[in-house]
Amino acid sequence: MSRSDDGILRFDDSGPDHGLVGDPALIAAVEAHIAEHYGPESSTWKHPVSEAEGSPIFLRLVRPRDGRPALTAVTVGMSEKPMVAGDREVSAELVIVLPPDWSFEPEVNTWPLLALDQLAHFPHQYGTAFEWGHTVQNPYPWSPNGMNGVLIADQMLLTSTEAESLEYDGRKIVFFGVYFLHPDEMQVKLDKGVDRLWDLCVDSGICEAVDETRPSFVPPKRRRLGFLRGR
Repeated sequence: MSRSDDGILRFDDSGPDHGLVGDPALIAAVEAHIAEHYGPESSTWKHPVSEAEGSPIFLRLVRPRDGRPALTAVTVGMSEKPMVAGDREVSAELVIVLPPDWSFEPEVNTWPLLALDQLAHFPHQYGTAFEWGHTVQNPYPWSPNGMNGVLIADQMLLTSTEAESLEYDGRKIVFFGVYFLHPDEMQVKLDKGVDRLWDLCVDSGICEAVDETRPSFVPPKRRRLGFLRGR
């Protein structure tokens, strides 16, 4: 890991193994939390690479229901190993929301699930942590419209505040929302800080709901004819 001149922490490919072995009791507790707060009908999705590498992390895809007319994807197993943030330990799972009619065919439409799986493994592979306000930038766009970053923040689309966290084995597991961002939106964090980024997300209605068609909230730079400059 290294910090570049632009203030971005960069991680190379030499990070440690995820170190996860699977905890049946934890998985049962997380799945019970998901069934209670997001919906009882769901299916399992696992990244082929993660499955081949023996990772116990998978996604629970919760079907739409009354009161929550959306498809919800939640990681299961990320919280097995607490993340270290300074002198604190943080345990978390990640959540995104998709339109109820979202189809995962063709395969390119699975990009939100691929991104969520990658994010769930990231802290364990590189010995870092996710907390509120952290951002992650991918070298390659996750989405077809070029969104290449995410903000880790509170869920906005909750039916109950009790869905925000789970008490398990003496520790608190936080269920963070994942906000997909455009490159110029990520730049706001670098230039003006996460509080400004958060304010713009709230003002623009951006949350953990995936909308691959939305434009960036950063207005395009105004261009002026050369002979008008200075006026």
